[in-house]
Amino acid sequence: MRKALFLFTLLWSVTVVTNAQEVTESTDLDARLRFASSQHEIIKILLDESRYAEVLPEFWNILDLELTGEDEKPVVQEAWLIGEHMSEVGQYDFAHAIVDGALDELETSESQFYLLMLKGKIFQDEGLTEEALETYREAQLYKDD
Repeated sequence: MRKALFLFTLLWSVTVVTNAQEVTESTDLDARLRFASSQHEIIKILLDESRYAEVLPEFWNILDLELTGEDEKPVVQEAWLIGEHMSEVGQYDFAHAIVDGALDELETSESQFYLLMLKGKIFQDEGLTEEALETYREAQLYKDD
């Protein structure tokens, strides 16, 4: 009986610790996502005001959150928003810096695919057809993952 009680107590304490860690991780993730959301609004204002040099450090703040897995999707969407806007206004160096930074930090195949597609689009907007083709072919490597 004492062994059963001891095992139950041990199991219960492990469960409590595990649940507490999950709550902490969930709370931490929520906080990071809220921060990313406010960064998005800051970036939108900076883009609207053509303050392009200020956009990069704000985007790096999002990358510093180290969102992974499914949580990378909003980061890719943000990179796409910024990269596309920068490309449309001829700020190709900034657009490439955003995409290259995201490619270095994000890990999922889906993220890599969409970022490479954006990079190809930027090259295409620049009139760099061969680079665009090469990048689109590289993106194809992620089609089945």
